[in-house]
Amino acid sequence: MDAQPQEGGKKPFGVSLPSFRQDKQIESRILDTIKSPFAILYVIMQVVSLILFAAMTEHEKSEVVLQGDLPPPPPLADEFIGVELAPAVEPIRNLPPEGAAQTFFFDIALLVFLGIGLSTAFLRKYGYSAIGFSLLTACISVQWGFLLSQFFEDAHCSNLKASIPASRDCTRPVLLEDWDSSFRLMQERQACACKRYDAFLSNRTLISAEPNEAIDILRILGKRTFSSRIPLNLDLFVDGMFAATAVLISLGSFLGKVSPVQLLTIGFLEVVGFGINRYLCLRRIGAVDDTGGSMTIHLYGCYFGLAVSAIASPKKAANNPDNSSRYNSDVLALVGSSLLWLTFPSFNAYLAPLAARNAVMVNTVLALISGAVTGYVVSSLLGNGKFSVFDVLHSTVAGGVAVSSVANLMMVPWVSMAVGVIGSLMSALGYRIVQPWLERRGITDTAGTHNLHGLPGVVAAVSGILATSPLKEGAKLPFGMDYAQIFPNHVGNGDTSSWQAAALGITVAFALGWGAVAGVIAKLIRGPTIAETFTDHVYWKVPADFKATLHEDAGEGFTVEASADNNTQLRRVNNNIAAA
Repeated sequence: MDAQPQEGGKKPFGVSLPSFRQDKQIESRILDTIKSPFAILYVIMQVVSLILFAAMTEHEKSEVVLQGDLPPPPPLADEFIGVELAPAVEPIRNLPPEGAAQTFFFDIALLVFLGIGLSTAFLRKYGYSAIGFSLLTACISVQWGFLLSQFFEDAHCSNLKASIPASRDCTRPVLLEDWDSSFRLMQERQACACKRYDAFLSNRTLISAEPNEAIDILRILGKRTFSSRIPLNLDLFVDGMFAATAVLISLGSFLGKVSPVQLLTIGFLEVVGFGINRYLCLRRIGAVDDTGGSMTIHLYGCYFGLAVSAIASPKKAANNPDNSSRYNSDVLALVGSSLLWLTFPSFNAYLAPLAARNAVMVNTVLALISGAVTGYVVSSLLGNGKFSVFDVLHSTVAGGVAVSSVANLMMVPWVSMAVGVIGSLMSALGYRIVQPWLERRGITDTAGTHNLHGLPGVVAAVSGILATSPLKEGAKLPFGMDYAQIFPNHVGNGDTSSWQAAALGITVAFALGWGAVAGVIAKLIRGPTIAETFTDHVYWKVPADFKATLHEDAGEGFTVEASADNNTQLRRVNNNIAAA
């Protein structure tokens, strides 16, 4: 007959354990100091969000005059007859085609609200928290990501308008002889679109009087209607989900090592930083990160999370024996990785130009396929013929991250496969070499975020730099894509790659710096002790069979001791049970 746990935490073979009664006392203390502040913080954040949505948003209403066939454009003034005009100005924001959000929304939502959470559910006693806190964090981050993305778009328009003289006549067309493809002139013309948007909004009769100009203004600003409020549509919620993705990527680094209050605080700060970094890279310097967000999502989320983990995590928390997996939890995480694999093509292709969208999805699938095969091969070679579930969890999806850059727009199929192989190799080597190196320096990465998003993200960013380095003004791009529309900041000398490199440096530096600030703030909030990390029963009501997991450590050779400062510390001891 199997030995049963005894009252007081005693178990056969003389291995001592904390009793469930003692654990309930720990839970009661945490309830008093953490869970109530969590409820208060959540209510405050949600009430503020409700107020902002009530004051700033409305359902999108399509302009009736903009539907159907347009009248011919009005005749030009006499002074412009026979004069060649400048090409149309590039848009500030490429609005996805009508219906794109409905097509891709489910896949992206599945990745954000389920796939990432499941893929981190490998911890043996942290399944509720891995999935539940991911869902909660995503729900809150999507709201704030949606609002802040619109705030930064409006701020960009305000900055553009402030950069041109008030006397500038924005109704006067730009002549070809006065036009060049510089970033400065492009932004001046975009500023005029922002000014004209305000004029059409204040005098809506202009919409019906000048429908052609109205459509061009909306095209440039990436909008579908003239409104003083934020028009709610699925396109904008996808922007919010991109912000939530960065937060969930970061969560993997400090998974199990922060309290719910710390998590909400970190998540809010990260969404703010996400908006700032994206604004700096895409709007201020004109870099390109249009396909899967290799820099603004994957790299930003990864290095922000590592900085938070280095500062806010309890020291030596990685030594907690609960920082490990079990068979069933690994199976659940494999299901999550499979969901990520299935939804990555839609995630990468959503922001791609319509002409290249099919190719981007195909390139992503090819990279995922080659990366998954590579991950299995490397795992087998390094595991003496056996596969490691951790190799598979990371490297099988790494190919999708490795092609999430602007290079994906121009890759031929075999190059996509090669990039997927490189991304998978970097992920596998990161798990075997880089992660232990980081842990020796006190930077613990619970879910191996650096292996799945950091190193493959660097591969993606570098591939984007290499792919754009030979491009010149007027270069022929595949699928009839326009050079100036894809690469806004260029002077025709193949300098697009320099802005890609600048965005890479800005993103990593800003993520580490802002993550350190978030980590310091999170450190000021009461968090779990080492013994309270990586376990669900501290924050969740758990079923009766969870009690058995509290005594499994005896069978694996662990004891729990109290240190001088009364913080429970965990120590691994020799397992003599088998010998007994």
